[in-house]
Amino acid sequence: MTYCSPTYLISYLDTSDFYSRFLHMLGGLSIPIHIFGAYCIILKTPKTMNSVKFTMFNFHLWVALVDIVFTLIVCPFLLFPLFAAGGFGVLDRYGVSRTFQTFLQLGSIEVMYVSIILIFENRYFVIANVHKYWKAARKSWIALNYLCAFSVGIPIYLAIPEDQEKSKLVVFEKLPCIIPIVSPDSLFVIADDIFFYIVRGIIFNSAIIDQTLFFSWLTKRSLTKYGTRLSEKTLKLQKQFLLAMNIQLSIPFLSLVIPLAYVFLEYYLKFYYQKYNNIAFIVFASHGLLSTIVMLM
Repeated sequence: MTYCSPTYLISYLDTSDFYSRFLHMLGGLSIPIHIFGAYCIILKTPKTMNSVKFTMFNFHLWVALVDIVFTLIVCPFLLFPLFAAGGFGVLDRYGVSRTFQTFLQLGSIEVMYVSIILIFENRYFVIANVHKYWKAARKSWIALNYLCAFSVGIPIYLAIPEDQEKSKLVVFEKLPCIIPIVSPDSLFVIADDIFFYIVRGIIFNSAIIDQTLFFSWLTKRSLTKYGTRLSEKTLKLQKQFLLAMNIQLSIPFLSLVIPLAYVFLEYYLKFYYQKYNNIAFIVFASHGLLSTIVMLM
């Protein structure tokens, strides 16, 4: 079967040229803003909030890395509902393995989400003066989260088709309308069926969201319970910080949910519009820039 509508007309918004140029400009714009954001975290964080400086910088670092990976380093031209892409980033120009590029994209996203959990866990750890058992277990818990994030790409690596030429033929059979905009040489098939990876993404990211909400709730409860230990100024700063973080951290989640929801609809309803793929993933690639701007406001 083909996912392309018989009346599908290619426009400039469908092309890799539009997509890559837009992302490259976005990446060039975001780098100085990320550098300024890092400067503010390191040198402008109030002394009363020094305990959160490292986790904030860690999150900011991974947000910036994901931004740069998707806009400049890899710049994947994704062809959902099939799990295939063209590469238009710096690594592809220098002939770096596309398998490695795939692993880099997925791993950096998941580590970024782990860094979100650590911000809320850190607030809970500092404010609540937590139980000795959690003090002993938290390092193992942190290591386990990072291990899961770094290893999330292993099943995908193992499932990458060895016979790329055969898989490419299947892609062009199912998406004949991409022939004018994607050359066989630029195409890389990540998997023959995307369903498993949609389910995997839902499960892993649900675990991230659940942990984040859990520690956010514990932190709010701790502020109510142990807030008398803090000065009025520090307590006010902590509450303002939590509100700001809730707003700032919602951006990466929303920027991922929008593309994932669209990909799921494409897969479930069996349709394909590359222009909307491009727009959806431009939304995702802009998440770091938006997140940093919110932080600086």
